[in-house]
Amino acid sequence: MIHLIIVSHHPDIARGIAALAAQMSAAPETIHTAAGIDDADNPVGTDAVRIMQAILDADNPDGILILVDLGSAILASRSADRWLGNPPRQTRP
Repeated sequence: MIHLIIVSHHPDIARGIAALAAQMSAAPETIHTAAGIDDADNPVGTDAVRIMQAILDADNPDGILILVDLGSAILASRSADRWLGNPPRQTRP
């Protein structure tokens, strides 16, 4: 079963989308989030290291689908994927 990673600039948005998706999923454990940054005063942003960890957590032979909210989330997701040694892939904005 394909795992889903929700990458958002805001942790609350990612958690909300993940909770909604879990309600519709037969396997909610396949839904992961990677959102926000470690700054208590301004938690909005994306962190490629956090995304990389979500990719490692979601690793499975069926594949991973990464959903993003804004352009820099795409860049951070691509960086995380490349740091893990994966070849560049076709993406759609």
